[in-house]
Amino acid sequence: MTVDLDNQACIECCACADTCPEVFEIDERTGKARVIAFEITDKCCVEEAIAICPAECIYWKG
Repeated sequence: MTVDLDNQACIECCACADTCPEVFEIDERTGKARVIAFEITDKCCVEEAIAICPAECIYWKG
C-alpha cells in the first residue's frame, strides 16, 4: 500500500510534514505538501497525518 495526496486540495498547513517528515515535505516553490517516500514503514505516522489533515487530501492508494 502506498500513500498519496491531492495536491490541488492541499491548503499549505504543513501538518503532514510536521507530523510525518519522513513521508511528506513541503515544496518550497508551491508551499504545498508532496509525498517523498512511497515505501511506507511507519503506517501509524501516515495514519496520524491523514487524521489531522484539515483538507482531507491524504489517502492510502492501492
